[in-house]
Amino acid sequence: MAQTRRRNDGAGLATSGGRCLMGNWSKRQRMSVTLTGPHDLTGANLGPLVLANPILDKMEIRRLVDLHCPADLRVEIPIGDVICALAANRLCSPEPLMHVAEWAENSGAEFLLGTPADALNDDRLARALDAVFEKRWNILADVALHTAQVFNVSLAKVHYDPTSFHFTGQYDNQSESPSLLPELKPFKIEVGRHARPGLDIKEAQVGVDLANDGKGPVPFFYHSADGSANGHIAVAKNLQNMLKYVKPKKLLMITDRGCFSAEQAVDHVRSLANLRVIAALQKVAVDVAPAHDTVLAAVDREHVSVELLVEA
Repeated sequence: MAQTRRRNDGAGLATSGGRCLMGNWSKRQRMSVTLTGPHDLTGANLGPLVLANPILDKMEIRRLVDLHCPADLRVEIPIGDVICALAANRLCSPEPLMHVAEWAENSGAEFLLGTPADALNDDRLARALDAVFEKRWNILADVALHTAQVFNVSLAKVHYDPTSFHFTGQYDNQSESPSLLPELKPFKIEVGRHARPGLDIKEAQVGVDLANDGKGPVPFFYHSADGSANGHIAVAKNLQNMLKYVKPKKLLMITDRGCFSAEQAVDHVRSLANLRVIAALQKVAVDVAPAHDTVLAAVDREHVSVELLVEA
């Protein structure tokens, strides 16, 4: 039977005529494989995982998750391995948790990732997600900072894009764990401000922070909020979390219409010396900022785009 073992450099595998090509980022190596029968070689459709796996390795998701989530005896394998496999599934072929193990077996993920398919059952995935939940901001920030450094992506200019996603059905028994700090509590699925009058459509809100690597937007941080939350409050909480965990030295935040009121934007810029805001605001008077602030405005028929800069 052909015997192979996973390399630690995220290499891919291809077979040809009893020979094995093991390739990585910079070179190929040829490795002999002995077959004892015509049916001893098992194939798998690796698909996009061949491209995603080296990127996930460079992001060091395993190490950064394990840094914040110590080993759990119930999980048996490192939580970082489980989360990395789940991230690969989300990128390549999103499946319900109960089908991730089957995907890992059929796609060759257990070979490329080094995590046995039978270790990715839905119970183990759920326990790993529970462990990550309370440390999600720390993990997300560490992954963002490490990835930005490795791939040379600046996080100093951020486009914040809020949206909502809708649910149907009853969500009347949503409980909150009393052990969680307010900033760690999950969002509530409830009737929100985007529902049309008379429609019982429940929602939750999420805002995504996007950098740009010169080729397009790169999401690196987010904030979730209750379905009925005030949009301005959600934006403020996102900014608070990003400043607390990502800790940018300078930040230019570009937001869509409705994210900031004029007064809120001015308050943020006044109180945070490293923050600048470019936002679509409701029409405001030019004297919305004090004399020592610089206000640059381009007015259209409905809104005024204002860049607020606090001078030293």
